[in-house]
Parts: sequence; structure tokens; C-alpha cells
Amino acid sequence: MIDIIAIVGLGETRKYYKPIEGIISIGINDIWRYINTSHLLVTDHPCEVKHMPGYNDDRLNVFDVIFQSRPEVFYSTEDAYKDIPGFTKIRTVPLKECMRGNLITLDNPHAIPFSTNAPFTAACLAWSWFKPQQIVLYGVDFLSHSHNDPAILHKTLYDYQQLSIELKLRGCKLLTYSNESLLSDVIDSVTQPLKTINDFYELTKT
Repeated sequence: MIDIIAIVGLGETRKYYKPIEGIISIGINDIWRYINTSHLLVTDHPCEVKHMPGYNDDRLNVFDVIFQSRPEVFYSTEDAYKDIPGFTKIRTVPLKECMRGNLITLDNPHAIPFSTNAPFTAACLAWSWFKPQQIVLYGVDFLSHSHNDPAILHKTLYDYQQLSIELKLRGCKLLTYSNESLLSDVIDSVTQPLKTINDFYELTKT
């Protein structure tokens, strides 16, 4: 059984993540330009443009970085990445507008819920594949993101709140690292340093 999984997104609080032996880390998209994670999730289809709408200005050549990444496991919905070592095809199911809080496929590893952003899918994948006791989110902040549009942001935060509730019912804590993240308004945040695996285990006692 996997006890702890770290999800590492591309927001500002990614700077707090440090690889720790014994903890699976699932990175998002071109995270390998900053941090090497043990697993990687990519939901975007590769395209030839050097800069995609929604990516920060300092993240050019996004797909060059993705194709050069070498995690132990590379999850994607897209067959375009099938030649990357460790490629694992996944299937996602978008949340319906009329029933966003209904995460009926959360326990199904072959129908992973998809919201408005890849870290949400990574958290759902972490649960459906590994059943950890904790999922800690780094760099999932929505402070400088294309989804800062109020209508989209409202859906995004609601989806994380509902996911936190569903995971708690299953014995899993969903936490965001640092109260700098907008997610700290809807799910619990961690403020103490997490430098060793024992620091993570202490969280299970609270």
C-alpha cells in the first residue's frame, strides 16, 4: 500500500517541493524543466507551437521538455507520447456540468475524473491507482493561471472541495502545501516543513 503521494504542479508553491525517498511524486506537464518527479501526467496533446495559451511566459518549448522527460511512469490520455519510456495510457471522464459534485468514477482506475486542470486528474489518479492515506498538492495554486477567470475558478475550487470530501470518506487526506494557494480556502493546508518521510507520517496523526 502506498501511504503518501505528492502532486507537483507548475504554480509558485512548487518551490517548496523536495524529492523524498519513499514518496511517489506525480508531476504535471513540463514540470521536468524545474523538478524531476518519479511519475508524470500529461493531458495536453502535443502541438508545434512554441507557446500555448494558458502557459506562463517563461515556459517556452513546453512539448520539447515533455518529450525529453524520463519519469518511471508517464501517464497520458494521448497516444502521441507512446514512444516515451514508461508510457501508460489512461482514460479520463469529464465531470458533467449538471452534476459536478458527483465523482462516481473516483474508484475506477479506467475512468479517472477530469475537471478543468491536470493536477485534479493527477489527484484522482493517485487515489484510484494507489489508494494512499495522503495526497499533498504542491504548485497547485491558481494564482497566475489561465483558469483565473472567475467562472472557471469557481468550478475548479468547488471540484477540489468535493474531491477532498469524497477522499476523506475513503480515509484519505487531500492537502495543499502552503496557505499561499487559493486551494487553502476550500481544503486543508500544510504549513510545517515536510523534509522527511516521517514529517509526512506525522500528518496522519492530526
